[in-house]
Amino acid sequence: MEPGLIWILAGLLLLAAELALPGIFLLWVGLAAIGTGILVLAVLPPFEAVVAIFLALLAGGVMLALDHPNAIHGLRFSVSVSFSGLRRALSRRPRRLQTN
Repeated sequence: MEPGLIWILAGLLLLAAELALPGIFLLWVGLAAIGTGILVLAVLPPFEAVVAIFLALLAGGVMLALDHPNAIHGLRFSVSVSFSGLRRALSRRPRRLQTN
């Protein structure tokens, strides 16, 4: 399998994990992995360059999120709304069974 496709697949899996466990951090790792995969498909750089590209994209995404938190809030809100029912169900305290 092509290395670029592995990066893209890993990025998509991380984005799916972000939907299941919202916290906004896996979003940046997944997007950095997808971006790295696209660059690796276009030009096959050496391993050191691939790692540097991934780290640069990851740092850029995190810096963007820290500099513009309101721009990211809409994305975070749309992801959290889809799981609000699940979160509500998980956050409820279990009822105690009444014994007679």
